[in-house]
Amino acid sequence: MKNLIFSLIVTIFPSILFSQKFCEVPLQIKELKSSERLPKGEFEYYEADNFMVTGNIETCKGKMQLEIFSKLDTTLIAKGEFIESLDTLKHYVSDFIIGYDDAEKINVYSYFQPLKEGVWFYYDENGQLLRKEEYKRGIKISESKEE
Repeated sequence: MKNLIFSLIVTIFPSILFSQKFCEVPLQIKELKSSERLPKGEFEYYEADNFMVTGNIETCKGKMQLEIFSKLDTTLIAKGEFIESLDTLKHYVSDFIIGYDDAEKINVYSYFQPLKEGVWFYYDENGQLLRKEEYKRGIKISESKEE
């Protein structure tokens, strides 16, 4: 009996522990300009286009908080929250395989696209508030510019 319990702990517990680290389906976030398998919890992501993103992913469907910084001087550019995607989306890519039969292969990629929610804040290069945008389930419902 002890061997059975030990065996279950050794095989099941690590898979539960490590399966929570990264989300199975990538999150496609327009602000990151890519589709990434990001870890749940706090993360830091560096984009080649001169900015850095930090955030906290609460669920694998995309509930998270995000802050976008300039990579040059770490000035805050934008911050806001996302709610979970409504459903899994799919992206289709056609690849022609040159060879014996010149076949066409269709690759299907699944992803979640989180929806902006609440007030998003956007800042200028000096860190001064430029504008606020309010979102409800991914739809912008208001915008105000600061003077």
